[in-house]
Amino acid sequence: MLKLVICDKDYNSAENIRKIAVESGVEFQAEIFTELADIPKECYEKADCIIADISLKDEKNILFAEKLVLDYPELKIIFYTNFKISRSQRILFENLYKQTFSILQKPAKFDELNNTLKKISLSKANVVNSLGFVEFIQNRECISIPVNSIVYCEQALRKVNIFTVDNHYYCYDAIADFCSDYPFIMIHRSFAVNINHIKSYTRSKVVTDTGTILPISRNKKDFFYQQLSEYKSRYSQVTDVPLPNIR
Repeated sequence: MLKLVICDKDYNSAENIRKIAVESGVEFQAEIFTELADIPKECYEKADCIIADISLKDEKNILFAEKLVLDYPELKIIFYTNFKISRSQRILFENLYKQTFSILQKPAKFDELNNTLKKISLSKANVVNSLGFVEFIQNRECISIPVNSIVYCEQALRKVNIFTVDNHYYCYDAIADFCSDYPFIMIHRSFAVNINHIKSYTRSKVVTDTGTILPISRNKKDFFYQQLSEYKSRYSQVTDVPLPNIR
């Protein structure tokens, strides 16, 4: 799941960006601000992507944007602007353009932003998949385990129980947040299963390769089949079982 920060003085414009993100089909959480300077440091540190309106009439704005890019090199930053710049600003703008993930023209267009968000989402998935480890805190100790060793996770109040092939861990988190960056499918508000450990499934349950039976809730059934199909083409080692018709 992408963590987005949207910044625009015009709230309606920011809301339009959010709607485009919804229509793109990319899973995300978004916070909206009206000024770049008002965005807390922790938002920059936690976000995957910042989408910000930037006026290029003032060189201070360009320099501020350039500093932002340099301070957070791992952050994907998308600026959108009307591109009305003077010759004296062009050199500064070109330097900024080279360092920014993308600069789009206002008003935001669905195709451009949609493609850009999907690139970011895919790059994030590829990084997570290549690293292949999950890190979390248990009893004040940092635990790191391979993603594919996790069979499923269960939410129990504020705690997420993490069940691996041969062990059990836990951390204090929301299961949706914990599993959002990894190849898990939420099949129930309390359960997320690793796509690579699904042995078989019916309309109402999933059987893991360790023999655990997990329920699929009614309101997650459509989502499960959709995510299964998408994940199979991206990560999965699950055998090619035809998807049943959904009724």
